[in-house]
Amino acid sequence: MFEWLAAAMIVAYFATWSFAVRARISTVPGRTEVSVAVIAWISLLLSAVLLVLKMPTS
Repeated sequence: MFEWLAAAMIVAYFATWSFAVRARISTVPGRTEVSVAVIAWISLLLSAVLLVLKMPTS
C-alpha cells in the first residue's frame, strides 16, 4: 500500500508541477494537464484515506 501511496504522490507532484509551469508561461493549460492533476490529487487523497482506514488501531 505504501508503494501505491508513494507512486500517487510522485504523479501528483509532477502533474501539479507541469500545471504550474504551464500557468507561469501564461498559456492556457490544456484539459489534459488539468484532468491529470485533478485525478492524481483525488487518487492520492483516496490512497491516504484507505491507508488510514487499514491501519491497525492500538
